Parts: sequence; structure tokens; C-alpha cells
Amino acid sequence: MARSKLADRATRHDRFHRQAKREGFLARAVYKLSELDEKFRLLAPGDRVLDLGCAPGSWLQYARQRVGDEGMLVGLDRAPLQREQSGARIVVGDVMTIEPAALRGDLTAFDVVLSDMAPDTSGIRSLDQARSEALFERALELAVALLAPGGCFVGKLFQGPDFKRLIEAVRARFEVAKTAKPAGSRQISIEQYVIGKGFRGAGARQSQSQSQGQGSGRGREQDQGQTRGQGAGQGREQDQGQTRGQGAGQGREQDQGQTRTPGRGQGSGKGTAS
Repeated sequence: MARSKLADRATRHDRFHRQAKREGFLARAVYKLSELDEKFRLLAPGDRVLDLGCAPGSWLQYARQRVGDEGMLVGLDRAPLQREQSGARIVVGDVMTIEPAALRGDLTAFDVVLSDMAPDTSGIRSLDQARSEALFERALELAVALLAPGGCFVGKLFQGPDFKRLIEAVRARFEVAKTAKPAGSRQISIEQYVIGKGFRGAGARQSQSQSQGQGSGRGREQDQGQTRGQGAGQGREQDQGQTRGQGAGQGREQDQGQTRTPGRGQGSGKGTAS
């Protein structure tokens, strides 16, 4: 039986993998976040950052460099991290059922919500797309509940039937909505990253609907916080060690913890086939 390209060692251990190893990062996916950050200016000193599906921790490593000692980091994954992340509070739980308050803790809100979650792949394209869409939608739901006005959101999403609908859902909540596929994503991967900047606030959709219904023509509410200032920037990649595959499905890279998707088959974590 022929091996898939992602199972091939030479494919997994590419230049990003080697660079991450040299520079002390836990996964090659760090370069996805760094590219997105450089392009969209996501992270800034002092930011409060939530990383959903944070294992193995390379996005937290990068975020710490960007936000500095004054910034606050919180990570969520369904299993404890193998490597401790200095200065980060790690929450162990299921992304699909966890309460926002458990992630918020003593903070009032987050400035940035990151999600590099990917499903444990089944090999059935339509099923994997549906699982990815469910994870993305949940990440967006948590972002809406936890972001401060003006905040940023980054979420991984497999291209599928609901891709445009979910981008529109981001556009309804944020001043700016963009998509990107960083160089660190594998060429064969169907993943895209959806970026939202300038969170309008939790009541934006309702306010917008009311405004449109009254014929005001304003569309989205103007009293929401403005887009955050300039800042700089997880997918955890499969190439970090072997994919968890057995027993966990193909999730994000083997070293990455994975967040399950109840009701959609096996759960998901970071970095599938990226």
C-alpha cells in the first residue's frame, strides 16, 4: 500500500521543521503564525491572548515573544502539554463544551483569540471538512464571547461547502475579514486561515440587524471599538514527530494535543495535513 505524502519523512521534515528545531520552537506551525502576524499585525506588547488547541505550544512560544512579560497567555487543549509554557495558564478541557468563564479566569477579556485546531482526519473529505467547520464555528463563538472590542481572531478552516458562509460570519463581527494560506501550510493541504480584525462587540449582529430593519443604512454599528492598533503576531503541524493517527485519528501534528468534536466523530487538535 502506497504511503501518503504526509506520512513520508522527507515531506514532514521540511525546511520549516528544520528551522523550528534550530530556533527552539516546538512545531513548524509557528511560522504560519509569524507570517500571519507580520502581514496582518495581530499581536502587540501587553496583549491578552487565548490559544485554542494549543499543543504542543509553538504558538504560545511565539505569542510570548510578541506580547512580552506584561502580556497574558491562556491555552486550551484536551490533554496537558508535554512541555511547560512559561507564564501561560493552560486549561485542560474540551473546546466544544468548555464554558467561556473557565477560559477568561481573572481577565476581563482577551485581545486576541487564536485557533489552529484541525479535526482528526478520517480520509473522507466531506466528513473532515464538516468537522473542521464545526471547530471553526466553535472557535468563533468563543471569540465573540471573550474578545474585547477591537480585538483580533485567527482561525484555521478547511475549504468546504460552508467556507463562504463562515467567512461572512466573521465579517459580520469584525471590521475587517481576510483569508490567507501561509507558506508554512503544505501545498496539498485544503486549510485556510480566516482573520478578523476590529471586533465590533458581542452585540454587533443584533445591532446591525436592527439598524438595517429601520432603514438606517448604517449597516454595522459605529459605536463598537475600533480596530486594534498595530501589533504583530498555531497550527501545530503534523511534521513535528509522527501524526497521532492511531487512536486519535490524524490530528494536528503528533506532538499536538487535540480538541475533540463531540457528535462529529473523533475530535480535533492542531495541525492536520498542513
